[in-house]
Amino acid sequence: IPFMQVHGKTADEATAFMLKTFGKFKNDLWEHPGFYRLDGRPVVFIYRATKYDAEFWKQIIPAVEAKYGNMIWLFDAALVGVPEGQWLPKLRDMLQYFDGISMYGNWSAGTQQKLFDMIALVMKKEFPQKIFEGGVHTNYTNHHWYGGVDPELTSKYRGSWEMVLAAEPDSVSVTNWFD
Repeated sequence: IPFMQVHGKTADEATAFMLKTFGKFKNDLWEHPGFYRLDGRPVVFIYRATKYDAEFWKQIIPAVEAKYGNMIWLFDAALVGVPEGQWLPKLRDMLQYFDGISMYGNWSAGTQQKLFDMIALVMKKEFPQKIFEGGVHTNYTNHHWYGGVDPELTSKYRGSWEMVLAAEPDSVSVTNWFD
């Protein structure tokens, strides 16, 4: 999956950035065996897509697809930087333009549980036709940055699997092996 972050202060700048970026690997999207595809369409994951208003994506996605072909667009529903009270409105706004959600996890177990408690219900009841990919999070704090101590070994990883499976997503991604 292309894991991308978009840059630009305006929708025009962000669109230009995406067009240039996709131009660098356009053939790989369709031909490389390592690219993830559903029904023959490349799957694109946008990290921090929510830093832009949903209306930006109304411009960006059609422009990229007009030049490079129809793709499946997933955005990061970890909702980094979005205040908790705005999670569901942001999710609903973004799903107007995206084919579904995935998650790049770098949260605490408590935040992950809150996300899944809210997001799973909305995805199943309001957007059953959209892709709901849950993110299993590994031991993010298992780093020397945090003192080099393995916090409770694999408990966070195991707990993350339990939360994701309880949410019954369509698919699962496992993130942060070495982040």
